[in-house]
Amino acid sequence: MNFLIKTFTLYIILSIIILVYKELPFSKINLRKKFPYLLIIVFILSFLPFYIYYKAFLDCNLKCLILGPLPLNNKIFFIPLISFTLFFILLTKYLIKELKYKKLPLILYGKNKEGISVNGIFKPFIFIDKTLWKSLSKKERKIILLHEINHIRQKDTFIKLIISLLSKTFFYLPHFFLLRKTFEEIAELASDEYTLIKTSEKENIVKTIAKLSLILNSNLNFSFTSSPILKRIDSLSTNRKSKTKFFLFTLFLSALFITLISFFPLKENCGIDCQNLKTLCHL
Repeated sequence: MNFLIKTFTLYIILSIIILVYKELPFSKINLRKKFPYLLIIVFILSFLPFYIYYKAFLDCNLKCLILGPLPLNNKIFFIPLISFTLFFILLTKYLIKELKYKKLPLILYGKNKEGISVNGIFKPFIFIDKTLWKSLSKKERKIILLHEINHIRQKDTFIKLIISLLSKTFFYLPHFFLLRKTFEEIAELASDEYTLIKTSEKENIVKTIAKLSLILNSNLNFSFTSSPILKRIDSLSTNRKSKTKFFLFTLFLSALFITLISFFPLKENCGIDCQNLKTLCHL
């Protein structure tokens, strides 16, 4: 029970860090560039409790742990092992599918229920609904293309695939789902910011976002309208000089490390006599 409480506390802190990260008073472009580091840190810390739990029984015979008298809750470190296997199977499936694709043009027109989106990992392309494209002005087309090109430059589709698979295969770690939603929002806001830098036409960008949000469903996944319209407009107008959120972020990081330190006595307090287990297993 002590282990579960500590693990639950760690995951709450990780969730808070993810939520605070996207609200940090810095450029969304910079937050997007640093996001892979956040992903790696969250990934490692997410499985640290499982690793420590495994280390607590490292001296036990592996066969005894699997088939022996240990109750199921003492084999908890096998749960992520199964998920990792499923993760790599699904990732391999997607990558093989990508390799089969023929070379496509940068922009592909057709019937796209998302309106405008970036598809592909190794050979990303912009998929645009033909009917929607005809209804846009030249300025609107330029704004949209710049936005989507930034997704391609930053390899957002690949990062999204990794996080999406993590949230599906490790569904029992809800902060992965939160991480996916945070990435999608930061990626969209960073592309808006990139478009603003390239065009310096804030009013036209806002009008284009509003227009497409009226035409398309604003809840569509990872398309030009995937982030709430008010959030995107507010982000374009935000003055990011406040350091309050950065201070809170530092505070939560400190709390995280305190929590991590509390994990380490687990091996000494596991209360499992491995020698007796081996005797019971007759190994």
